[in-house]
Amino acid sequence: MPSSSILADRNNSSASLSYDSTGTAVSAFLGHQFGVGLRVEEEVFYKRAVANKFTYSGITTDIDSNVWSIGAMSNLYYDWYHNVEVMDGYSFSPYIGAGIGFARVNMSEVAINSNAIWNSGSDTSLAYQVCIGSGVRITKDIILDISYRYFDTKDIKIDQIKTGFSNHNVILGIRYVFR
Repeated sequence: MPSSSILADRNNSSASLSYDSTGTAVSAFLGHQFGVGLRVEEEVFYKRAVANKFTYSGITTDIDSNVWSIGAMSNLYYDWYHNVEVMDGYSFSPYIGAGIGFARVNMSEVAINSNAIWNSGSDTSLAYQVCIGSGVRITKDIILDISYRYFDTKDIKIDQIKTGFSNHNVILGIRYVFR
C-alpha cells in the first residue's frame, strides 16, 4: 500500500503523486535467532507500485507511471515469548523490529498532453523500515509469520525532481528454522 509522494523540482515547486491502493512486494530473508529473543536478518526485496494521479496547484490529472525498487536491508528484531508453548504445542511470539539499508528506485516517464513532467530514471537512496508482527510455530521448524512494515526512502532524485518512496506492507510469510 504505497503512500503518496511529495515531488519538488529545482525551483522548490511542489506537487504530489498518488498510487493505486495496492502494489507488490516480494522479499527473501536469511538470519539468525539468538536465544534471548534477538533475531537478525539480511533481506533483499522488490517492491512495485503504479502511480495513477499527479496533483499540482490543486489540479489533479490521471497518469500511468510504474515505480519499482530493489534493495537490501539489515534488520534487527526482538521476539517476545520466543519459547512459550500455547494452544496444544503451537508457539506464539509477537515481535518488533527495525531495519536500515538501501533501495534503488526506478520511475517510468510521465507526460501530460505531450508535455513531459519527468523522464524515466532511477536513483539509489538510504532506506529504513520499522515493523511489528507475530510468529506462530506450526511445526518444530516452521513458523508462520504475519507482520506490518512501514518502509521509506528519502532524497530520491529522478530527472531533476526530488521525492521519496514509502509504503505500508502487510506481509504473510514462512520462516524455516535450521537446526
